[in-house]
Amino acid sequence: MYILALQLSSVAAASCIGATSGIFAALMARLWLGERTPVVFTIAIVMAIVGVVLIAVGEASAATVGSLGGIAVSLAYALCFAGQSVALRRYSALRMEPAMILGGLGVYLLVRFTVGLEPLALGALVVLLFMGVIQLAVPMVLYMRGARHVPAVQMVLITMADTVLNPLWVWLVHREVPATSVFWGGGVILLAIGVTAWPSLMAARYKR
Repeated sequence: MYILALQLSSVAAASCIGATSGIFAALMARLWLGERTPVVFTIAIVMAIVGVVLIAVGEASAATVGSLGGIAVSLAYALCFAGQSVALRRYSALRMEPAMILGGLGVYLLVRFTVGLEPLALGALVVLLFMGVIQLAVPMVLYMRGARHVPAVQMVLITMADTVLNPLWVWLVHREVPATSVFWGGGVILLAIGVTAWPSLMAARYKR
């Protein structure tokens, strides 16, 4: 869904709408897990969304969303990501890696026999395999392991740091200088993540 959202709308728009996953995660965690969302998390969610909006405003390509389909798919992606995060928290005592592997194979089969896949050159296949392991598989395993120790809402907020790092990678590879508002938005998101982590750090400090 995330890849499809990027095809139907701009990267910044998809990221901005995807940031609502924090809100969905808070609601799901409250209904499914009974986790109360402290006021600090609510404030952090609002701050994080404001930060992503600032980043979107700073990108000329994100002035408008490509289509209603892009909005719908981005919202569906945010909803699914929130559900996945809450499910990982709910079943934290179980090893969820097999479920993730089966889910990936299921998506492959669905795409293969509906939309279809074009043949790939060997070089492109090697690059995709490398990306699949380094960019998707390893981070997802780490995410699943971290889900055992972190509340669902905080999990989603931490992943929003990706929105801050995206412009950095673009600058490193393509020397594209981000707009000033990207720095402001990134700072707000990092501050929101820090706000959620601060109480835990203080509690651990006083236990020593």
